[in-house]
Amino acid sequence: MTSRPSARNLALLTAAGLLTASASAQAGGFASARFGGERGNPTEANPFALYYNPGGLGMTEGTRLTLDGNFVFRDASYERPLAAGVDANSAEGQANFGEGTLSNFLIAPALAVSSDLGGSPVTLGLGFFVPFGGSAVWDTADPVEGAAGAVDGVQRWYTIDGTIQSLAFSLGGAYLIEPANLSIGLATNLYLSKVETIRARNSDGSDTIDPIEGRSFISVESTDLGLGLGLLWEPIKDSLWVGLSYQSQPGFGTMTLKGNLKNLLATAEPSDTPVELTQSLPDIVRLGARYRISPELEARLFADFTRWSTFENQCILNEGDGPDAETICATEANGAYTNADRPNNAVQVLKREWEDTFGARLGLSYWPMEALEIQVGGGFDSSAIPDQFLEPALFDMNKTFATLGLRYDFTDSLGMTVAATNVFYEERDTTGVATSEGLENPSTQPSSAGIYNQSIFLLNANLDMAF
Repeated sequence: MTSRPSARNLALLTAAGLLTASASAQAGGFASARFGGERGNPTEANPFALYYNPGGLGMTEGTRLTLDGNFVFRDASYERPLAAGVDANSAEGQANFGEGTLSNFLIAPALAVSSDLGGSPVTLGLGFFVPFGGSAVWDTADPVEGAAGAVDGVQRWYTIDGTIQSLAFSLGGAYLIEPANLSIGLATNLYLSKVETIRARNSDGSDTIDPIEGRSFISVESTDLGLGLGLLWEPIKDSLWVGLSYQSQPGFGTMTLKGNLKNLLATAEPSDTPVELTQSLPDIVRLGARYRISPELEARLFADFTRWSTFENQCILNEGDGPDAETICATEANGAYTNADRPNNAVQVLKREWEDTFGARLGLSYWPMEALEIQVGGGFDSSAIPDQFLEPALFDMNKTFATLGLRYDFTDSLGMTVAATNVFYEERDTTGVATSEGLENPSTQPSSAGIYNQSIFLLNANLDMAF
């Protein structure tokens, strides 16, 4: 099988339902905040504290600039079972049964600068980060006679390729209360969010190939604000640091992304419709401690709680229906509308009903010489997605990871870190689970039951400069 180009002639195809890109979750859900490597945590006094814990800014000295890049290698697969009563040798069986795969390379840049304004107790920071999302392009499959759409893989009913992400531009500051060795910080985040993806779609929400299956393409964007606040306390000078931070939801709740939905169904003329997509991303609490055991050895322990239970659904509305979204998008457990007197219908309600996640990490640093730091780390992150709503566009598992890194300080003002992390995902098997195919309109979708596997290798490179 060959890798699919990102620009395809199917981009003109679409259908009345759409959505979700396949995202690479390096933490719970599709959180992707790995910038800073082992030093990206709520106990650090560096420019990336702007996102992880704004209180850490107050303990940075001078002016510092940090450039960071995560280079992500992702392999994933989805094995779809044969539907009951379908002949494996028929066109429908060959088109909808088997394994879809992807092998993608992604780059996530980040940068931040901080300054104590010449030694004042006030430190300001400015940065750019990618805290949520990813992109994916699934491999092509062998053609099937009588089922032209099968070349896009068995996962095509949920995703062919696409992106779901939120970029963050952050501005913040911190104040150091020197007698208490306590720094308190606040940051404002400007989130630029996007969902853009292509999937197979039929008007009745099924995975039938007769008549010819349709295609759906959605592209929506939004701009939202959020806040981060935190404190960093140094109860034992130069030895122990304790950090606590809170990152609000982007948009402080429901986000409304606006754009277009392009549809091509076998039974309808192509259409291009202005739409709105509503969703709610999580807020995050982080807590950690860092202890300098000796001049040569340091230990770190930190954890996070991410409130993914806010991600109850993604609702697609016609343009202008956003003010009534709460009424229009409300559904029962069976997927049917809650409100019979709603003003309009939704284009589609994609039920998520995700669960809160937690993660914990332990790290150690050893300095065999003053200029060289050896970093090791490991941890665990839980999965956000229940079996019923696990699907190829957005899938997650419980995961463990291990990191090995090196930092070298070329001078007092220039240092570089390179760290490798392997993320180990538990296989998930939902074969036999009743998924969205059993839901009622406007929530029904084809079955997403099957076997899910994934692996991610991440290389982090970080350049830190002081002025």
